[in-house]
Amino acid sequence: MNTNTPNPKPSESGLGAKTFLVTSLVFLVLASLMLAGRPNFLLTPVLTGHGLSWITLLLFGCGLSGIFGLVYMAFPKVFDIPLYSEKFVFLHYGFHLLGTLLALMTVLWPDFPRADMGATFLACGALVFVVNLSLTFRKAARPDLGRVCLSASMVWLLIMTFLGLPFTKEAPLVSLQGTDWSAAWLVFSFAGVVINTLMGLTIRILPRAMGLAETKNPFVWYALIFCNAGVAWMFPAITFRSPGFLILCGAIYLIGAVLYLLGFLVALQRSQSLPWDGKILLTSFSLIPVAACLLVFSAVKRLAPAVVPDPALAPDPALTEAAVVGPLPVEFLPVDGAVFLLSALAVMVPIVVALLFQYLRIERDVTLDSPTPKSRLSDLILLASYFNYATGVLLVVPGAWVGIERIVSLGTLFLLVGSFGFLGNYLFSSSRRQLPTPEVSHPLQTAPQ
Repeated sequence: MNTNTPNPKPSESGLGAKTFLVTSLVFLVLASLMLAGRPNFLLTPVLTGHGLSWITLLLFGCGLSGIFGLVYMAFPKVFDIPLYSEKFVFLHYGFHLLGTLLALMTVLWPDFPRADMGATFLACGALVFVVNLSLTFRKAARPDLGRVCLSASMVWLLIMTFLGLPFTKEAPLVSLQGTDWSAAWLVFSFAGVVINTLMGLTIRILPRAMGLAETKNPFVWYALIFCNAGVAWMFPAITFRSPGFLILCGAIYLIGAVLYLLGFLVALQRSQSLPWDGKILLTSFSLIPVAACLLVFSAVKRLAPAVVPDPALAPDPALTEAAVVGPLPVEFLPVDGAVFLLSALAVMVPIVVALLFQYLRIERDVTLDSPTPKSRLSDLILLASYFNYATGVLLVVPGAWVGIERIVSLGTLFLLVGSFGFLGNYLFSSSRRQLPTPEVSHPLQTAPQ
């Protein structure tokens, strides 16, 4: 062994990015445990403290932590640009983790004395993230599609975080009081920040992981334009309850999602085989147009005349009390819940996991033609974990839509098994220990005389 080999610098080891990614998978396990412990909150028309804390755990803890870690990890292996500062990554992690924990306290205990501090720390972390990436992109020779997607996501991230937390008692601006800005904030964060960032990362990580040469893909450029235009207009359409305008915005976003899917398929045409993480990406991106269609369908249902309630049907006292004394509730139709669950569980989480394992293949220089024993075992664990996770999604989403608690409860168990599998597989795959390669004797080899 060469004892003179220097240890890698922190900026080269990507410790901060790995910390974000492990935290994301840990929060996914916690969110699955929380859903398995009390799945009936998905069946109520008003989300109270438990449901709001689950959304916060899934979005801030799992989703945003995962995309932050993936973005940081993509430098310099994928974007071929050294990250400006690894210290900023740890500073961002501290702000983001503290802000997420305070945001959880805000929705669980509405009278928490430092309720506004969660939004403040999350905004500080987002600002550090934007500054670090802006200084990193300054070193690039020319902009490309991946960096343009990330730049658009940074704009939406700043708007999202500086608007504050959506589940507080009062809206951040006087003009937003009495509106549906909480629901608009959720759609804005998923479509504008999370999905937009994952699109930009996929178009760079996927070709590199599969050993394909990067070529121009006009479908993705047009997809970027349509998706971001739809996101920009969705927020006022949902906030000020304009279903007709929301139908137009959803249709524009749907066009962008279909164009991106076409660009994704064009990129895959140059590949002879598709690994399991690539198949997970294809499945997840195929569901984005489905979520956009459900959003349009929800807006169409809101255009229908309101049904006069039957006075004989008294409302649930628990829900009425929760709507009065709890944090700002999110009232939704069953199809709205399907849109959120589909976007979070069936799109966001699998794409983050698939990109994570694709990057590990890039980092280990493992090709599809010559996999190592460790990569083969990791692929098998990934397949088993995703099978359980996908089964859980197929039970939870329709079960919550039609209101059958037993189906939802069964689905949460599969989600839990899949989440533990993702976390364990990442810890196993990212470890430095390699499995021994079995020695196979050549059939023409003769024995020594």
